[in-house]
Amino acid sequence: MSVCFHCHEPVLTGQQFMLKQNEQALPFCCAGCKAVAETIFAAGLDSYYQHRAQPASRSDAAPPEALWQALARSAEDAGIVQHDGDNTEADFFVEQLQCPACAWLIERHLRQLPGVSQVQVQLSDRKLTLHWCGGETDMVSLLSALHQIGYQAVPFSADAMETALAEEQRYLLKRLAVAGFGMMQSMMYAFGLYFDAFSELTLVQENWLRWSSMLVTLPVVLYSGQVFFRRAWSALKMRSVTMDTSVSIAILLAFFASLYATLVQQGQIYFDSVGMFVFLLLLGRFLELRARQRVITLSGTQHRLLPRLIERWQDDCWQISAVSALQSGDRIRIKAGEVCPVDGDLLSSKATVVESQITGESDRIGKQVNARIFAGSLVADNAIELRVENAGTDTYLSQLSRLSEQALQHKPGIQLWADKVARYFIAGILLIAAIVFAVWLFVEPNRALDITIAVLVVTCPCALSLALPTAWASAIRFLLQKGVLIRRAEAMEQLLGVTDIVFDKTGTLTTGEQRVAAMVRNPRHPDAHRAEQLAASLEHYSTHPLAKALAGVNEQKLRVDNIQEFPGQGMSGEIDGKPYRIGSAEFIDVADQGIRRQATVVLADEKDWIASFTLTEKMREQTEATLQWLQSQGYRLHLLSGDNEQRVWHVAQNLPLAQYRYRCLPEQKMQYVQALQKEKRRVLMIGDGVNDAAVLAASDVSMAMGSAADVSRLNADIILLHDQLPAIAATLRYAGRTQAIIRQNLSWALLYNVIAIPFACIGWISPWLAALGMTASSLWVTLNSCRLAQQRQWQLQEPMSPPADLSSTPRQPELKPEFGASRT
Repeated sequence: MSVCFHCHEPVLTGQQFMLKQNEQALPFCCAGCKAVAETIFAAGLDSYYQHRAQPASRSDAAPPEALWQALARSAEDAGIVQHDGDNTEADFFVEQLQCPACAWLIERHLRQLPGVSQVQVQLSDRKLTLHWCGGETDMVSLLSALHQIGYQAVPFSADAMETALAEEQRYLLKRLAVAGFGMMQSMMYAFGLYFDAFSELTLVQENWLRWSSMLVTLPVVLYSGQVFFRRAWSALKMRSVTMDTSVSIAILLAFFASLYATLVQQGQIYFDSVGMFVFLLLLGRFLELRARQRVITLSGTQHRLLPRLIERWQDDCWQISAVSALQSGDRIRIKAGEVCPVDGDLLSSKATVVESQITGESDRIGKQVNARIFAGSLVADNAIELRVENAGTDTYLSQLSRLSEQALQHKPGIQLWADKVARYFIAGILLIAAIVFAVWLFVEPNRALDITIAVLVVTCPCALSLALPTAWASAIRFLLQKGVLIRRAEAMEQLLGVTDIVFDKTGTLTTGEQRVAAMVRNPRHPDAHRAEQLAASLEHYSTHPLAKALAGVNEQKLRVDNIQEFPGQGMSGEIDGKPYRIGSAEFIDVADQGIRRQATVVLADEKDWIASFTLTEKMREQTEATLQWLQSQGYRLHLLSGDNEQRVWHVAQNLPLAQYRYRCLPEQKMQYVQALQKEKRRVLMIGDGVNDAAVLAASDVSMAMGSAADVSRLNADIILLHDQLPAIAATLRYAGRTQAIIRQNLSWALLYNVIAIPFACIGWISPWLAALGMTASSLWVTLNSCRLAQQRQWQLQEPMSPPADLSSTPRQPELKPEFGASRT
């Protein structure tokens, strides 16, 4: 005798329930246990059965509470629920979520529960984020409360989302098939009634056609129509209305009016219209689901590419282990061509990886021993070994995904407006439909019902509801794929009004690395011919940031004795018994005024200077071209730096800056930005340092480089993960395209309703045509938003030719161009 896979109770002969999972037939003792297991598998939480301490209790009647308890336990085991003391946070995927009215209903209902502190519904991917106090409520109660208003949720994960979407597609397809069959059959019967296809149609034959049409339409209403009825009834119980309310009223009105006409054997019937617009509405939802699935799938793409199994060093040998079982400190091996599933430090001597999942760039990157390898990195060459540091939800890739999801949870002002309009729009349409019915009942009673149904169907606010969420979701997730992380959805909207762009220098326009731009030898000194070797040998022992550039000018180093370093000035040492010094011109005390003005670093012995070196910062690639393009688009460009005058001037001299400032303290940077804002200018601040954190927070919208200090990234609205300046221009262009798509969506939604409502009210639109129009409108908005995920929308490498006339040339101080950074 076999035992139940879920509860381990004996399975009686003849009462076996089977479920196929991973090519294996699993036995269950009852329908309840099978239902619980199906829910757990659908949520992608198979590990529950691997880690549970004891079999679950039997679920004979399959009550919903049993499902919620099983989901809660499996979600805890899988690490989906996050705890911070008594505060708990979890994400859920809500099935059958369709419109902002549904989202509003869920938020309003759950916020009323004790212990719930925050509820956010993300319509674009049907994600529900809940924050609650564990001492006052629990996940079982929350899932049960959600079920009470007609919605079912499973813990949110990429696998669960795909499984639920696939199940919803099957759910809709079955009902779509029934509606399609009923529609075709009822139209065949209607053909005889409408067009007198049969000569001398008797009353018996006419009644037979009416009843036959009713019988084939009845499954359409009861089975296919329940998609709309269930949520409409749940909303009404909460004293609310959704788009399903108006659709349900239209279906029921048409069906029962037709049933009454059939019973009394007179009057017009609408069975064919009922079948047709139920079919069209379901077809629209199915196609819309497929289109939106393309957007939703983007959020899980990165994590689905991560392997589930990995080689781990355990018990003195390499063993295959589940990635979910890895812990910090484990030693793992990744073969060439595989994707790294964790963050770890490289144990091998070197490695070549591709970090396209993180930065959006497909370039190969060389890594040395002890370098950090991030989850999502593709191992390009030989197999490597890592020491695990972060796994699961703690990886850098997971942090990026969470930040992107947080951005989607914040609704821009225009989206809040659209949601509010859509919610009240439904109530207004119900009122209009009642007025239309009353007017036509007086004018032409036999058309009153037909026209009222058309009004209810044609004005469904789907297009208005979907106009913004789908566009924002497509844009934010597409930008993340391209290495641009949007931390606040409002930032995309605010980018459009930017008039001034303020840059930090070091780490933003420049890489922060120094290079030797020029060297002048003292022709009178006997050591002038080996100045590079002497300078490189001395600076090899220095810890100053400028020393690295000089230490690389010559690879043949000499031995240096009696080394002394003078912080902020320079250093000294003996080479072959002879003392040398290297440092700023003031430290060397050079008499030549030209050298004192121009040199960054001077090399000297006890008697005279040997050579002078001018150092400059290395500019990021395409810095000048990017800034020239920005200036040609009408942006005023500014540079604020805490560096000295020479270094700032050397960077600013070839850039199209309106103004620049040097030796700026953090508060001075903030004052500068606030002064621009008082002039009604909208400021985009781009920085990377700790000293930029305050001004990033104070600007209208801000960007930080991916290599920026943590505090700067926390205060930035947008993070450029790959540190490429052309991404600034590409993001600004993409923000414009996003807004254009949103305007198109809103314009279409409003124009459609402005035209459709009067035409439906005067009887120019039949119910089936109304259903077709509403479906086409919703589908057009969704597909139009999906255009934002096309590769051609991203123009990172577009040539940026300098404009013919740079009207805003920088104000240059009285310094010579060869001056660069000074040693301070």
